[in-house]
Amino acid sequence: MIHAVSADRDVRTLLLFIDTFCREKHRFRDRVLVEEHALNGRPVFLCPHCCNLLEHALFCRANCAHEKPECMHCNAPCFGPQFERQIRQVMRFSGRYLAFHGHPQYLWRLLF
Repeated sequence: MIHAVSADRDVRTLLLFIDTFCREKHRFRDRVLVEEHALNGRPVFLCPHCCNLLEHALFCRANCAHEKPECMHCNAPCFGPQFERQIRQVMRFSGRYLAFHGHPQYLWRLLF
């Protein structure tokens, strides 16, 4: 049960971070509704590039045998080099953005 709750929280965090990144960085690109996901009842719109990243991240998260934060030190990372660079960029930007734009609980989560 704990594993399912942790995985659900990880998926929500991934979705929030990718949504934040796309909303702020890809503001003027054509964005489509991601029908199978919502953030607190709010529909999520992502550009095709971010949709692809989200699909890959969710696939990797669903098929990973490790719990977080073990994946940080994994010898066989799920993400390929291209996706790894992209997800790091998303996490770096969104973590800072959410922490400094009225979401201090995310800063607390990032640090501890």
